[in-house]
Amino acid sequence: YQVFNFPNPVSRSTVFTFQRNSTEPVDVTVKVFTVAGRLVDEIEAYAIIDRFVQIQWDARDRNGDALANGVYFYKIITNSADRSSSREAVGKLTMLR
Repeated sequence: YQVFNFPNPVSRSTVFTFQRNSTEPVDVTVKVFTVAGRLVDEIEAYAIIDRFVQIQWDARDRNGDALANGVYFYKIITNSADRSSSREAVGKLTMLR
């Protein structure tokens, strides 16, 4: 997948977006990391059938705190409903409040 987030840089929230070529349901996980590799948040969405997938994120960590300014990486993982296939894609975002 080609993934991106908009807006980027992020100030309050962003939407992770990618297009897929199937309408089979997939489970989507978005993981956001610091540049040092620390997981700051994880978003899960289940049984997505859209070909143009959009996952909203409030730009906060798992404790609900706003992220500091800087560069972060994200990984989008899709799994088929029966877990027989999986795909991953990585992107970069910038926090600028």
